Amino acid sequence: MIKESKPAPVFIRSLVFYGSGPTYEKKLARPANAAGLDHLFIGDHHATKTPYLQNNVMLARMLAEWGEKPFGALYLLPLWNPVLLAEQVATLAALAKGRFIMQCGLGDPRQGAALGFDMSRQVGLFVPALSVVKALWRGETVDESKYWQLQRVRISPLPSQGVDVWIGAVVAPAIVRAAKLGGGWLAAPSLTPAESAAAIKQYQLACTAESKAMVAGRSGVIF
Repeated sequence: MIKESKPAPVFIRSLVFYGSGPTYEKKLARPANAAGLDHLFIGDHHATKTPYLQNNVMLARMLAEWGEKPFGALYLLPLWNPVLLAEQVATLAALAKGRFIMQCGLGDPRQGAALGFDMSRQVGLFVPALSVVKALWRGETVDESKYWQLQRVRISPLPSQGVDVWIGAVVAPAIVRAAKLGGGWLAAPSLTPAESAAAIKQYQLACTAESKAMVAGRSGVIF
């Protein structure tokens, strides 16, 4: 009897910053690289009560201290214009030799309201935003009329290595969506061990249904 093998989760040691301060973040990037951490990531938050330094600017500064390992940032897709986001990521990807990994999520009603977005449409915005961004990175000419009224849009430069996409998800439909649309799943840090095991199993099944495997360097589960 041949036993069916299932894709194993990939656990990755990452340095994740949440906009705490320029001196703190700059000083930690180089030691973190020397310590052997696998990735550098910066979060995405808006209209915060405490100072929060925005991801693209801080990531560009920290790349000078990071080296050639993979790096990236979280983006709450419903809060971003997809053309602007595609250009920003392509620019960041050109600044270092490591592969860029875009983490993405839905965001929350508070941040959406602060930026003037109707977050009841967040899933409806998320899926086409990701589609537009990926198409622009491939060098395609994009038209989109439902949300952003885009007409024959192209960007330059393009990411030389391509961009990996990891999608944050907690509930079952979102985990299935992550398997379908992304190259990796970002698990919530609040999950208990039992919840983590159940969610990983669900993601594995969804990857199998999509004929995807969780491959080291191309996907990951981060807590």
